[in-house]
Amino acid sequence: VAAGGSVIVASGTYIEDGQVVITKDVAIQGAGVTATTVRSSGFTATSSGPTRGWFHVTQDAHLDLSDVTLDGQGAVIHSGVLFTGNGTVSDASFVNFTFSAATPEGRAINVDQDSQRLGHVVSIERTTLENYARVGIYAGHGRADVSASAFTGKGAGHFLDYGVEVERGAGANVLGNTFRAHRGIWNADDISAAIYVTTYFNDGSWANVVGNSIEDSLRAIAVGYRAGLDVGGNYPRGV
Repeated sequence: VAAGGSVIVASGTYIEDGQVVITKDVAIQGAGVTATTVRSSGFTATSSGPTRGWFHVTQDAHLDLSDVTLDGQGAVIHSGVLFTGNGTVSDASFVNFTFSAATPEGRAINVDQDSQRLGHVVSIERTTLENYARVGIYAGHGRADVSASAFTGKGAGHFLDYGVEVERGAGANVLGNTFRAHRGIWNADDISAAIYVTTYFNDGSWANVVGNSIEDSLRAIAVGYRAGLDVGGNYPRGV
């Protein structure tokens, strides 16, 4: 497809062989999350660099992804979509993203910390995310705008779940979402939270959190690394 064009994906289940690299401005639109599903034939990601992502949006590219389910079942995926460039995700679903059973790693959407693009912004709206091995949406550079989306953790167990994690001086607007079942504990210092804002790697991380519903989570909003502000536990009427 030419730059600025669209890929229209009809109803059905599609198997992608290997990594999908987006190097130009493009839109991928399915027929709806219950109609169009994309799965991997067994992609094995690395723990760092661009090959972390099953779908990798390169630095000068822009991806608009909508009306599709991305299912990582059976693959070793660090990041479902790795945004080094800009993009939007709307009316989509992300399920089953696990990188390693030995460590609590895996991200459905990764707004990449390695990007050097100024003004790096990824917007996610009306999207469902569940069964992620660690993070639903990770903001590690620039800004993630997350709205009207639903995050479901795995409940209690020996693992970590963060619906949204903001790190490395990145920022996020987290507006009008629902979060539930973030109850995993990895160790005494690493405890799941619906929203986690930390400066472990770089200073300056921030989040604007308004109008969210958070329930059945050990921590609603955790701020800082192993210390800092912990905002309650369950907020069925919103935060």
